[in-house]
Amino acid sequence: MIRIGIDIRPALHKRTGVGNYVLNLVQSLAKLSVDEEFVLFSNSFKDRFDIDEFKELQNCSIRHFRYPNIALNLLWERFGGNILQKLTGDPNVLHFTGQIPKNPGNLPSIATVHDLFNIKFPESVSPEFRISAQKFARSLKKIKKIIAVSEYTKTDLTNFLKIPEEKISVIPHGIDTKS
Repeated sequence: MIRIGIDIRPALHKRTGVGNYVLNLVQSLAKLSVDEEFVLFSNSFKDRFDIDEFKELQNCSIRHFRYPNIALNLLWERFGGNILQKLTGDPNVLHFTGQIPKNPGNLPSIATVHDLFNIKFPESVSPEFRISAQKFARSLKKIKKIIAVSEYTKTDLTNFLKIPEEKISVIPHGIDTKS
């Protein structure tokens, strides 16, 4: 059995496009891959994940940490993805759906990239997000496999960040049939 760690933090807050993507991804993967174990990890000092979202899924467990985000970010900066590996019970692969640690660690890692807006148009975001976008770009180069949600995003990844095409798979968003 393969243990897959998935970062579900984008689904913690008011649901946006990425939060809905994460929620639907986990629910669909868990139903399609019943022989796999999914370790869903999140972090927030204030917000808690609604466990009812995954009640019917037998192959999912949630590891929620009540650290302030700044504390987890500092741990990531210091220890990279290896700290997540330990906190999530040593999965075989980590899937990042939002922020990526500076050093994803030794585990195979996957990241979903929706767009490079903050990188392409830094003048349109706050200085804090510019720094975050620069760190994201550096970290993304260390990820083993990247899921781009469109050919356009794949082109941006290769043109702006010089990521090799063979490292990127295009998997468009699906359709939420429950809405």
